[in-house]
Parts: sequence; structure tokens; C-alpha cells
Amino acid sequence: MKRAFCFAMALTMTTALLAGCGSSGDAGAGTAPSAAGGGASTGAAAASSSAPANAAQTEGGTYYIACGAPFTGDDAQYGNFFKKALDMKMNEINESGGINGKMIQIDYFDDKSTPKEASNIAQMVTSDSKYIAEIGSYNSTCVLAGAPIYQDAGMVQMAPTAGHPDITTANDHLFRLQNSNDVEYTWLADVAVNKLGEKKIAIVHLENDSGIVLSQILNEQIPAMGGEVVLTESYVQGQVSDFSSILTKLKAAAPELIICVTSYNDMGTMLQQAKQIDLGDVKWVSSGMIYSDDFLKLAGDAGEGVYSMTIFFADNPDERIAAFTEKYRSLYNENPNYFATNAYESLAMIEAALKNGADDRASLYDELLKIKEWDGETGYATFDDNRMVNRGMTVIKVENGKWVVAPENN
Repeated sequence: MKRAFCFAMALTMTTALLAGCGSSGDAGAGTAPSAAGGGASTGAAAASSSAPANAAQTEGGTYYIACGAPFTGDDAQYGNFFKKALDMKMNEINESGGINGKMIQIDYFDDKSTPKEASNIAQMVTSDSKYIAEIGSYNSTCVLAGAPIYQDAGMVQMAPTAGHPDITTANDHLFRLQNSNDVEYTWLADVAVNKLGEKKIAIVHLENDSGIVLSQILNEQIPAMGGEVVLTESYVQGQVSDFSSILTKLKAAAPELIICVTSYNDMGTMLQQAKQIDLGDVKWVSSGMIYSDDFLKLAGDAGEGVYSMTIFFADNPDERIAAFTEKYRSLYNENPNYFATNAYESLAMIEAALKNGADDRASLYDELLKIKEWDGETGYATFDDNRMVNRGMTVIKVENGKWVVAPENN
């Protein structure tokens, strides 16, 4: 039976895929070992192998899976969300006896949220026959950089949070676990104009692949819905820490609502700095990138009233979601967010495919293609024939220093 993915009235998306934004800068060659603790932490150079790619892709009693994500740099927190959830799921599998008598081993590779590192990792991983699949990366730019390499190797690439509309066409072995940017950002425009009822809207976004898509979609959809875009500003992540210039432009534009899609670190900093500039009675809305306990700490009282949206809400009363949240909290003393849950479900889907008879790269792909409905521990999703996911969304907001379901869902 299908379970509702969100306990509030969720808007069910009818297109595919979701958003993952991040830095698109290039930090240069050479992949450093992951900084995250626990599990295997492997640098790209150490992971290379001369074994032929068509060799048996399980060694001894182990299934090997690679995870490429940022573990250092501006986006390291998102890679660590991946790692916490993947370690949790890997340990659950192994402690229950493994799959078909074999253990799961995840090796982590630090792509620093840069396409050059992601490409290097893809070359290393695909050339090593022991790896049966790859999970990652956090952002669309890195996923797109590695996609043709995984495609040529016939290796499954699970993209937990990347949302650029083109990632599934870049690699027909790629499965994504969130709705695409075009779906998410159209919905974001609807929230701003129709659910929150504001017409004069400003846009602030990261200058990367997903940011370009965001600007295009919002500048098309907001006017089509009866709103007006009074300002669009972008910046390069990691190059700006003083947002006074952007905030001054926002004040001059006098928006009723600001859509700001960036990392939770930058969002928290921007809100704190906005307290020094009187922007008036303006609403702030962001994507699910800011849904985390850390954002609440960084933003403090400046985050009060901020809206976000998510495909996973930790305080959902659904029994299985509540149970998942509790075991995650018991391990890490924090709430899970969709970066963690999507990574967890990526491995859970691989687990299901292996239990159904997959044993190498090709058969894993074939078994994953058979999954059209996924009723996981963290929510319900459907997949179409192009490996595009359809998931419900919920509007949330900060109220009294906590994330709650926003009344605007109704």
C-alpha cells in the first residue's frame, strides 16, 4: 500500500527528479582522503586498480560500492550527511548477515564539490572491477562530470540529491532520488506567489549549473503566475562571505519575498547580516538545502519565520519514518535531513536489487530498472522508465527556533 511521503498535505509532483545545488568551482587535481570518520575513507589515488573492468565485480565475500561526495571544502557538511546515513545502512546490512552471505563495503572519495575531482574519481572507480556501483555526488555539476564515464563503464550511478534536469540523459545508468530542478523550482514559484500570496519577489542563487536553471525557471514562472521578479542576484560559493552588497540591492528593490537558494551556511550568514539592514517586513524562502539542525544554530533568531521545503520531514508521525528518525538521532544526536535519507535509500535500493539476484554491474542495473515503486523507511517514491523519480513535497518553516510544517500546505 502506498504511504504518504509527508504527513502534511504534500504536493505530489508529476514530472521527475529533484535539486541538488553546490559549488561548481575547480579545486585542481588530486583527490584527498575523506575527512569523515568511520567506515572506509579512501583517496582517489589509493583506489585505482589495473584489474579489467569486465572482471567479476565482487571480491571474496564483499560487495564494494564507491561514494563520491565533498568531505572537505565549502560543501563538506553535505558529504558528511551522506556518509552518516550510508554507514548506518551498511552496518545494518552487515550486522544482519550481509546480502547473499556477502558483506557491503563503502569506500569514500572526496570530490571537494568540484567537477575535475568528480571526473578523476569516476575514472578511478570504473577502472577498478571490484566496484559494483557508485553513490554520489552531492551536486549536479559533479554528477554531470562523472556521468559519461560511468555510462561508458556500464556502472550504476545513484544520484541522491543532484537535480539538474539533464543528469539522467547524461548517463542512462543513473538513478536519481529527488525531483528535478525544473519541478522543484516551479513548485517554489507556486509557494511564493500562490501559497504565501506575495507578488514582488527577489531571487538570490548560487552561480552554478542548478542556479542557472533556477534563475531561468523562476523568471519564467513567477510572472506567469501573476508575480513580478524585482531583482535577480547570483554569487560564487566560497568567494563571498560579506553579503552587504547583495543585501543593499535587495533593500533598494523592496521585495515582499526573497527566494534564496544556497547552502545553509551561507543562508545563515546572510540572514544574520540582513539584521543590520532594515529590509522591512519581507519573507524568506529557500529550498531543502537549508533544512538541517545546523541552519537553526547558525541563523539563530534571524532564521525565525524562514520557509523551506523538503521531501523528508524528521518529525513526520508515520511509524516507519519516526523509527528511522529515532535510530538516526540515537547514533548522531541530530535530526536526519533529505541528504542523509536519500543516501540511505540509495543503498537500500541497491540492497534490494542484490537480494533479487544482481551480482555484478550489468545485473544490478537490470534489477534496479525493475523498481517502479519504492516504499522505503524514509518515504514513498515512484520511478518512470527513464529512471526519473516522483516524490511529494512539504512546505516547512522555522517557528520558535524549530522546523515545523507550515500552515500554508493546507
